[in-house]
Amino acid sequence: MHDFDILIKNGTILTMDAENTLIEGGVVGVKADTISYVGNHLEGNLPSTKVIDANGGIVLPGLVNGHTHLELSALKDCTELEKGMIGWV
Repeated sequence: MHDFDILIKNGTILTMDAENTLIEGGVVGVKADTISYVGNHLEGNLPSTKVIDANGGIVLPGLVNGHTHLELSALKDCTELEKGMIGWV
């Protein structure tokens, strides 16, 4: 049985392994700060604190988007456009 803090399901998983494995409708399980499972749908009860339905989207386990525009940080909350756009920076 797997216990996860975060379970991402129903995604197309790009594993980026040596064989470039693609898993349709796959599952990614995260425990603490570690990806503990990547694979096909797990059978049975999947206890987890948070479940994210990728709804057919692409999942890249381990990818951290560190992309930002530092110059926009100075404008944070200065205009209505920035208030809607920059919340995630």
